[in-house]
Amino acid sequence: MKLFEESWEVCNKVGGIYTVLSTKAKYLVEKYGKDYFLIGPFVKNNIEYVEEPLPSFLEKVYTDLSNMGIKVHYGYWNIDGKPQVILVDFYDFFKKEINYWKYKYWEWYRIDSLGSDYTYDEPFSWSVAVGILLEELDKVFPEKKVLHAHEWLSGGTILYLKAKGLGYRTIFTIHGTVLGRSLSSRNIDVIETLNRINPDQEAYSMRVHYKHQMEKNAVKHSDIFTTVSPILAKESEVFLGKSPDRIIYNAILSKDRDIYKDYLFARRWLEEFVVWYFFPYYYIDLKNTFFMYTIGRYEYYNKGLDLVIKIAKRLNEENIGKNIIFFIFVPTGVTGIYRNVIRLYSSYRLLKEILEKEKTEIVGSILREDYSKIRKIFEEVLPKISKGNKPDIITHELFDKNDLIYNELQKAGLDNEESDRVKIIYAPVYIGQDIIFDLPKEKILPGFDLGIFLSRYEPFGYTALESLYYGVPIVLSNRTGFALSLDYYNLKSDYICLVDVKNIDNEEEKIIEFIRNLSSLDPARILDIRKELYNISKFYDWSSRILDYISLYES
Repeated sequence: MKLFEESWEVCNKVGGIYTVLSTKAKYLVEKYGKDYFLIGPFVKNNIEYVEEPLPSFLEKVYTDLSNMGIKVHYGYWNIDGKPQVILVDFYDFFKKEINYWKYKYWEWYRIDSLGSDYTYDEPFSWSVAVGILLEELDKVFPEKKVLHAHEWLSGGTILYLKAKGLGYRTIFTIHGTVLGRSLSSRNIDVIETLNRINPDQEAYSMRVHYKHQMEKNAVKHSDIFTTVSPILAKESEVFLGKSPDRIIYNAILSKDRDIYKDYLFARRWLEEFVVWYFFPYYYIDLKNTFFMYTIGRYEYYNKGLDLVIKIAKRLNEENIGKNIIFFIFVPTGVTGIYRNVIRLYSSYRLLKEILEKEKTEIVGSILREDYSKIRKIFEEVLPKISKGNKPDIITHELFDKNDLIYNELQKAGLDNEESDRVKIIYAPVYIGQDIIFDLPKEKILPGFDLGIFLSRYEPFGYTALESLYYGVPIVLSNRTGFALSLDYYNLKSDYICLVDVKNIDNEEEKIIEFIRNLSSLDPARILDIRKELYNISKFYDWSSRILDYISLYES
């Protein structure tokens, strides 16, 4: 059997599906070896992708597809298991063929893509190109072949294979619905709306009908349809006209970890960040500081970012007896690091290098009560520290000058005044892919005291699960698939604070008290809590959960 798994997020970090694929690949490689292929879009200068020579089975395919404007790249994804990948460069094909294939999908499936935008046209063209690739591979591999496609962006491939009558067994997994995301992004309650709208008409009114129709057809024509939570199963039944054949919860690649060691390393990094970012303006007592964070895609209402800001505003008005440093990791378009921020960072790095290089001489000078050496260092470094009146609440210059998160933080009075109890660091970049956030998230997030995730629309919710894996307590929306799974498996902890985001005004006090109590615990108790939460996360390990998918592949 040859197993092909297709997603727009193969070697291409966008959201949670990237985590699904990158964490379970190791176990599929162990099971299927070179019979397992991941397929994604080709992205230039991709640091996660390692190109290799084309294997013999792809040589003729490469030539034939190149003549059609489709270029195939082969290599491996540089993650655990190093799965082989086929990445498809489809842009020449896209430019030449987009209108023809939009017509064919209207002819075959009545998908109305007239007037569709780039957010549909780009992945649609890619999915057709992948379909053509698999059609060629069908001639190469006579054995059983399975395609597992994720989300509507890959739906065009399933529909291509079915239209051509190719003998692939197809599995289609959705991690959210087009209509559900669109409704929630407009601050409309998806659950309450389920039985009150005509889904097809609503898709037209929201101008997402082409994506909705692609998704609905992929659900209808796939051999097996799966979702990642009961919430999404109900949504699928109403919006897409079909209940899933299986509900398979997501999982993670769990590794044995030294919780305390990881915490200390990450905490040092966070405290060092505060030193160079805030100390040039004012002092913060690091021993009396509570670190919290949120992280996720830039979906303002879906991810409940307005609610997160509301809680931060309330904390700024309260006195929990701690300084609060609140990181908001939500990637969006940036032009670069703010000039003041990079100057502070560079000056700090320079100062560290000088102190490390001259430390013996500096100690000797202090013992001699000769401070000329230290004065010289100050004279060299201090002029390079250029700053404004107070620390910026955002680390990077944004493309969008009317950024909603930034504007709402300012409206809430969260602007890093020295008197503020809550200090904000809005980081609009991926952790580990930037100069100032230069470590992977597993090296930074364990240092936090709390993760807060108040999504209105979250069919699963990896960020909260990862927080537990790092041993970090969480405030979690009860609207997430992950929250439902905790209840389903009877996994409980006093340090998982579930809140009803529909009634957030009534839940505010509960959240504040949870944070107040958490911030007052002694270090020994905190370590026990971290171990407890890590152990809960181990329940969601692909080493056992992968069997659910393998049973589908081999059925």
